[in-house]
Amino acid sequence: MKKLSLAPCGIEDLLEQARGRFYAQADEQNIILLVEVQEPLPRLHADQAQLDRVLDNLLDNALRHTPENGLIRLQARRHGERVIVSVEDNGEGIAYGQQGRIFEPFVQVGRKKGGAGLGLALCKEIVQLHGGRMGVYSRPGQGTQFYMALPL
Repeated sequence: MKKLSLAPCGIEDLLEQARGRFYAQADEQNIILLVEVQEPLPRLHADQAQLDRVLDNLLDNALRHTPENGLIRLQARRHGERVIVSVEDNGEGIAYGQQGRIFEPFVQVGRKKGGAGLGLALCKEIVQLHGGRMGVYSRPGQGTQFYMALPL
C-alpha cells in the first residue's frame, strides 16, 4: 500500500459512518458508541477508504477490550494545523511496558487474542502516509485512547 487517493473528506461523516458500521456489534455487548466532534472542523484532504480501515481496526480492538456496559468515544477536534481523531475506550488498558511495542507488526497485547496482529502497524503506516502520526495513551485498568493527528 503505497499510494493514497486523496479527496475532500468530512471528518464528522467519517466518524458517523464508522459508528454505523459497529453500532449493532456494540449494541449486542451493551457498549455505548459516542461520536463527539468539536465544531467547526475543516474537511480533510484524505483517502477516506484508508482512514475507514484505520477506524475499523481501532473500533474492532476497542470492542474486544471493553467490558459489557462500557463506553467507546469517537472524537475529533482541531489542534492548530492538525485534526486529532481518537478512539477511546474504558476497557482493560494496556500495560505500560507493552505500549511502546503495539505498533510493531504481529505484536498483540492484552488478554484477548484475535485479529492478525497486523492491524496497528498497518494503521500507523496509513496515518503516516497522510503525513500524520499515530499514538496511544493508556492507563491499565482504566482504558485506552488511540489517536491520529492528521495535517490540514
